[in-house]
Amino acid sequence: MAKESLLDRVSIPAAQIHRPRAEEPDHDAAARAYEAVLPAALDLVILGIGEDGHTASLFPRSPALNDRTRRYIPVIGPKPPPERLTLTVPALETTHDIVMLAVGSGKAEAVARALDGAWDPLTTPSQLARRGFWFVDDAAAGLLEGKRADRG
Repeated sequence: MAKESLLDRVSIPAAQIHRPRAEEPDHDAAARAYEAVLPAALDLVILGIGEDGHTASLFPRSPALNDRTRRYIPVIGPKPPPERLTLTVPALETTHDIVMLAVGSGKAEAVARALDGAWDPLTTPSQLARRGFWFVDDAAAGLLEGKRADRG
């Protein structure tokens, strides 16, 4: 999806585009290989938010949220596809800029918990992106307290 909607539309040499090989049968080896090419800190990560408050493939109460030794790992998610690869909390914490995208009323409760709720990334992992730039439509912003930004 990222390749078709973004990377194919800009002039970036193919040698500078690195993607995780999630199709490989050994997901741990694929995660370790991708982790090996990651820089010490990522410049930008673009994320989405799930209705359950997950982001990346860090789901509420996932053991992956406790991993402090790796920056990219395999996980089993509660929704299809279950087998996934994801950035970890340390990788997100060291990312220079984070962009979070949220669209639709189905995301409103999760967006409100992520931005206005008590700090608890174990139950709302999208709070890890709280310091980032959030782009939400009116429906997704529907439960936010007060005015957060100029809606132009």
